[in-house]
Amino acid sequence: MFGFFNDTHERPIKNCVIGIAGTAGSFSEEAALKFASEMSLTNPQLRYLVSTNKVLGWLEAGNLHYAVFPYVNSTTIVIQELLDAIGAHRFKPDTAFSIPVRHNIIVRPGVRKCDVRVIVSQRPALDQCARHLSDEWPGVETRTHEDTAKAAFDLANGNLEENAAVIASARAAQLNGLNILKAEIQDSPDNATYFIVARRLVMQRR
Repeated sequence: MFGFFNDTHERPIKNCVIGIAGTAGSFSEEAALKFASEMSLTNPQLRYLVSTNKVLGWLEAGNLHYAVFPYVNSTTIVIQELLDAIGAHRFKPDTAFSIPVRHNIIVRPGVRKCDVRVIVSQRPALDQCARHLSDEWPGVETRTHEDTAKAAFDLANGNLEENAAVIASARAAQLNGLNILKAEIQDSPDNATYFIVARRLVMQRR
């Protein structure tokens, strides 16, 4: 279900540029593709900008038609970094919607559960899986990363320890040639994240 902040929605843009607060395989990418499909946007070009601050900065500078970023999760609070980014930039909220979020423990091929020494992911993902991690991975270190899908990319490309695991989407595992050791580990079966699609705020001259 999409909620619009305005009574009338502008006609879809061909070849529009959409910036996302994430990388390939992230839930932000999934949200952006869902928005593009629902709005019948043709040939959208995605810009993977990782952080909300960067994606809103690009939007404000006129480099994007749309910016897509997560706002709040159904089980965790809004983080201060997101509030700071929203407060630092001018933009026009356009659309809001949620997508289900299914987290997975992902490892390099051949790595077993007993081999894992550290679990890496974005802070919200770690929080959304906190009970599972406590019950199933006692004593295993957790470490924060700037993006769930980028953590998967870094694991696949040797930027993390071989015995590390990451929490990310099934698509992130597939894109990076990694294995899902444990699927759908989020604490809530109804786990969902709400996204905002924003447009550039054009100031009217008086």
